[in-house]
Amino acid sequence: MNLKFDTLGFSGKWLKLIGDPAKGFSTMIYGRPKMGKSYLAIEFASYLAHDHGKVLYIASEERISKTLQEKLAQTNGMHPDFHSVGMIPKDLSNYDFVFIDSVNHYGLKVDDLRKLQKKHPRISFVYIFQTTKTGLFRGSNEFQHDVDVVIEIPQKGKAVQFGRFNSGGTMNLFKK
Repeated sequence: MNLKFDTLGFSGKWLKLIGDPAKGFSTMIYGRPKMGKSYLAIEFASYLAHDHGKVLYIASEERISKTLQEKLAQTNGMHPDFHSVGMIPKDLSNYDFVFIDSVNHYGLKVDDLRKLQKKHPRISFVYIFQTTKTGLFRGSNEFQHDVDVVIEIPQKGKAVQFGRFNSGGTMNLFKK
């Protein structure tokens, strides 16, 4: 009980939604198409770049495109510590946070993500998932068990979080 753990020091709406995790946390974001998954992820990545370290946003579906550029502009994402690429690079060691949008588009399996996290225990990973027709995330339930934070976008513009740091946190998207 006397151990001390350094947290990242989240504040504002991110503290309210997620809580205050330590380095190396993992998150999954999922929701039906066009509900705001990527918008939330880019806004979160922007916050992290501005206040907490170097971010790599891997945009496999949107790639480097006009829509990605627009989301960056809307979320104040332009920052020297925010980097975006279209493919997963071999070396992630220069980053504090890595976003993969989306796990399904890359065909990544549970073991692939476990290997990434084991190889880079100080990097925090945020995984974006597509959903099935029923609205559940696409893939094995092990994905959900392996992460610290699960954020669902159950309806357009609303995020609901279930996780280790602040279960039940909510956020309205598209509002400053």
